[in-house]
Amino acid sequence: MCGDGANDAPALRQAQIGIAVATATDIAKSAAGTVLTKPGLEGILSAVKQGRIIYQRVLIYAINSITKKIVLGMLIAVGLFMTGHGILSPLLMAPIVIVGDFLGMSLTTDSVTPSTHPNSWQIGIMAVAGIVMGLGPLAFSVGILATEYFIDKYDVAMLQSLTFVPLVAG
Repeated sequence: MCGDGANDAPALRQAQIGIAVATATDIAKSAAGTVLTKPGLEGILSAVKQGRIIYQRVLIYAINSITKKIVLGMLIAVGLFMTGHGILSPLLMAPIVIVGDFLGMSLTTDSVTPSTHPNSWQIGIMAVAGIVMGLGPLAFSVGILATEYFIDKYDVAMLQSLTFVPLVAG
């Protein structure tokens, strides 16, 4: 809904997207979710473009987060199954989570291209993409873990340190 007067205020408040134009009354501006600051409707196009850019950045962050969680969860499970011990201690998990979150936040500043059509969340596709993207790092980490456990006979403390490095570096 786009409006400028006091009579538009209820509709602006109830609309999914309420837009008040630059010359709108104060009540219309306070009822709207978006207020255009320049005359004309060009601001709507800019808002749609920025919304699509934000969507792309959130999508990248979500897929990265899914990928990291898949790798971490599966590696812990495989390590527990393989060695019979927890492959990561709580002391090692804290830096992994903190570093992963800071690096994940940096993805929200990536340069992205807004889509030319409306977007919708496709959680199933995102989950599949995260799983597929996580298979490579998971295979690499499990390969190193298996090599050092079965061939080089590392003890649990050394395996924990060895598991920590690729997770933080990844």
